[in-house]
Amino acid sequence: AMTVTWKLSDGLKWSDGEALTCDDFKYAYEWVTDPANVGVVLAGWEDMSGIECASDTDMIWHFDAIYEGYLTLAVAPLPRHYLKDIPIADQVKGAGFSVEDIAKLPVSGPFKFESVTPAAELRLVKNPNYTNARTGAPANLDSIIYKWYGDPDAMIAGFRAGEIDVAFDLADSDIPKVQDLGEQVAAILEVRLDVLPVDHVD
Repeated sequence: AMTVTWKLSDGLKWSDGEALTCDDFKYAYEWVTDPANVGVVLAGWEDMSGIECASDTDMIWHFDAIYEGYLTLAVAPLPRHYLKDIPIADQVKGAGFSVEDIAKLPVSGPFKFESVTPAAELRLVKNPNYTNARTGAPANLDSIIYKWYGDPDAMIAGFRAGEIDVAFDLADSDIPKVQDLGEQVAAILEVRLDVLPVDHVD
């Protein structure tokens, strides 16, 4: 019913130096549609009959039904060379993505995982194999640290102490606690969508 052809840039690499090819997008399709995977939204993916790799950079998606939102499926490849020996049922339980494994997990974006401390922080460092597709430049920053706090008061204290540069997800009730920070405080309107299973709707 529909065929979409993609051309990947030449010379793409994972953060560990392995080549990033059409086969990694094909693996992502297989990963999403594997029956052992749970909690994955299949909209669009279920309309596909498969991905064909005409070459490392030429990717052809075959659809059994028209899916107008096909662009939303071009999200991220998955590193087959890293994940192929880990059954999907084990991946769903965290195998390959654990605290011990995270630094070995290849990524394709501007930053790669360095370490994670549960309930404390995630450290990312510049991926030496990444360049911006439009500018050809590497990431601007050498590293990024995400910190988790147990409650808004702890996060506000961390911001005041200089532990973090940006604090998100404060409620309206927290605004008075940071009003003295002046222009550093901004309320951002949010569009939110909540989805309920059909059997929970009266």
